[in-house]
Amino acid sequence: MRRIYKTEILSSYYSDWIEKEKFKEQHPKYDSGNVHYFDLRMSLFYCQKGLCAYTEQKLCKPHLLTKEKWKNGKYIELKENTITDGHVEHFDESLKKTKGWLWDNLLMVYGDTNVRKGTKPIKYILKPDSPDYDAYKYLQFDYEIDTFYAHIDLNDEDREEVNYMIKTLGLNDVNTREDMIQNLKIDIEYDMDLIEPNEYPTAWNMTLTQLKEEQSNA
Repeated sequence: MRRIYKTEILSSYYSDWIEKEKFKEQHPKYDSGNVHYFDLRMSLFYCQKGLCAYTEQKLCKPHLLTKEKWKNGKYIELKENTITDGHVEHFDESLKKTKGWLWDNLLMVYGDTNVRKGTKPIKYILKPDSPDYDAYKYLQFDYEIDTFYAHIDLNDEDREEVNYMIKTLGLNDVNTREDMIQNLKIDIEYDMDLIEPNEYPTAWNMTLTQLKEEQSNA
C-alpha cells in the first residue's frame, strides 16, 4: 500500500463546493446521486493512478486518467464509456454521517474490500494519504507467502496497530498478486528486462529489493 498524494483535485467544481461546506456542522447527505459524485470519483482515481488505495488492485484503465479528460474542472468523458470498478470509501466511517464529502477522508477502493472493512474502527497509522505515511517504514512483504505484515523495527504498540490495519484494510485479501510475484521471481532468475506492473507496485518493488539482495549475497 503506497503513499497517495491528494493535493491536486482535478474536480474544481467539487473542490469549490466542499470548501464552502466543510466548515458547516453537517455536510449534505452523502449519496452517489449527488452532482459531484462522478467527478469526485474520477479525481480520486487520478490521485491513486487507477488503483485501489489499499490492495493496489487495478480499478480504472490508465487512458481514463489523463488530464485531457477534464475541462474547466469537469470530467468530460461520457459516463457510459468510463467503466471503472470499486467504491468511494470513507476511511474513518464515523465521519460519513456528518462529514460525508470530506476530501481528506475519501479514497477509491475495491468493492469487496470496502464491504469487508465496513464500519470497523480504524487506526490512522496506516492511512495511505497521510503526510507521514511511508510504506517502507510501516510494512514488510514476505514474497514466499504473499503476505504483508508490520515492519519488524516498529515498537510493540505500532506493530500491533499496523497488523490490525493490514487485516482491516484487506491488504492480503487478493487473488492475483501471488502470480505476479512468481512471474517476477522467474524474470529475475533468467535476467529478463523488468517493467513495473500496473497493479500491486508496493509488493512488486519490495520483492524486487529482496531478490536483488539475495542475489548479491549468494
